[in-house]
Amino acid sequence: MIDALSERNVRIKLIDTTYENIDEFMSQGEGEKPWEVFELTQAQDVRKWCDNPDMIEGIKENLQDLANHIPDAGKVSVLDVGCYGGYLYDYLSKKLNEISYTGIDVNEDVISTTKKIHAGKDNANFIVGDILNLPDELKPNSFNVVCCHRVTIHLPYFEQILLNLLYLTKDIVHVILLLGVNDFCEKILETNLVTGKGVFYYRRYISRNTIAKILKQWPVNYHIQTNSESRYASLFIYK
Repeated sequence: MIDALSERNVRIKLIDTTYENIDEFMSQGEGEKPWEVFELTQAQDVRKWCDNPDMIEGIKENLQDLANHIPDAGKVSVLDVGCYGGYLYDYLSKKLNEISYTGIDVNEDVISTTKKIHAGKDNANFIVGDILNLPDELKPNSFNVVCCHRVTIHLPYFEQILLNLLYLTKDIVHVILLLGVNDFCEKILETNLVTGKGVFYYRRYISRNTIAKILKQWPVNYHIQTNSESRYASLFIYK
């Protein structure tokens, strides 16, 4: 059996792109929730990220942005939506004096493996969860910081996701996303070069205008931060 967090050799091919009806576009596929592709692979060894957060690739600057925005006074409660391996726990544990961390992921195999990696960490809790259908364990205004890193790239219903994230936080939401001049979404075919198996997933870009239209409905402040060395943007929302 392949480890849920193992590194795999893949080929990626762009299949289609749309600028309209993005939620509908992302909802087309096999199963009730075609965006939940459990076979999605990683080009990196996520286990190494947990052992050594300095090896995290692609979003290291975004994570430093996050650490800089968290007041390090007393215990900080963190919810990590789409925790995949729980490496954010390992990263923030080195940056903050004291944290209480909860990670959720839709993939049961990932959560099982992640629990084993972090066995004995009393301040880290991992549960199976879906941000579009919140688990009963998650209560409103329960966390100082709610993070959703690169998850919205692959999911429809961006506005509903932001609403759910705001529902759970009492202070800060941090979303790492792909920022575009316009809203658009790409459908990608990813083929495992070892097994030959192919799966589809989506890569969604959100414009500043769309973010502004969504967030003006709620009494929140926000800012978008970009970095020279990261392809991803950080969206910070403050209650």
